[in-house]
Amino acid sequence: MTQHPEEALPKNRLILIVDDDAGQRSLLESFLSTQGFNTRAASSGEEALERLNTEKVDMLISDVRMPGMTGLEMLKEIRQTRPGLPVLLVTAYAEVRDAVNAMRDGAVNYLEKPIDLDEFHALVCQSVGIGRPLEAPPADGLEPPGGAIAQSPQMRAVFREAALVAPSDTRVLITGESGVGKEVVADAIHAWSKRPNGPCIKVNCAAIPENLLESELFGHEKGAFTGAAATRIGRFEEAGGGTIL
Repeated sequence: MTQHPEEALPKNRLILIVDDDAGQRSLLESFLSTQGFNTRAASSGEEALERLNTEKVDMLISDVRMPGMTGLEMLKEIRQTRPGLPVLLVTAYAEVRDAVNAMRDGAVNYLEKPIDLDEFHALVCQSVGIGRPLEAPPADGLEPPGGAIAQSPQMRAVFREAALVAPSDTRVLITGESGVGKEVVADAIHAWSKRPNGPCIKVNCAAIPENLLESELFGHEKGAFTGAAATRIGRFEEAGGGTIL
């Protein structure tokens, strides 16, 4: 049977994402949505199996270590009822034995967190039969905020990654030597997030005495310790509805 071109579009592919970490689910959902895929999410293996009974899923992406049914246990169950369903497993605790078991039981691949989004995208497209991936946004569609300039391929790749994770609610780790622009990237993530009108609170932990750091981040009540003359909200609470760096 000849496949019509429109049948291979991402919008016609439903991806089920299974992870007990809400941030990781949000990241993968947001990323796949930018690529045009339809997504659903489940917080456990048991919930995922229920969804498979009621929805026509084209691919399943699951964490390995979850409370209750693990990703490997779920994979074995799926192979009994949906032997042809592509399953991609991801984990923060990569072990050779688990990887071997996953591939033996029919997983299309086994990725370690933090996920390389380019590799992840290529695997998803290959697994659901889409040969030509969409170009991910935005480095050419969105300009970095605050007058930042990104002209080199390397810097445009950095901002492209920032734009991909920005719509999600997951935690983002930005690394680099002093002066390379970590704060600029954080500003871009905040500006491109779903919370651009909220506060963007920046905390330099190295400049805060160790015995005051907890109070600075989480706040304190009046009289909680010597010198606490008034109640003070912490930086996390200040950042509510926004972003904290």
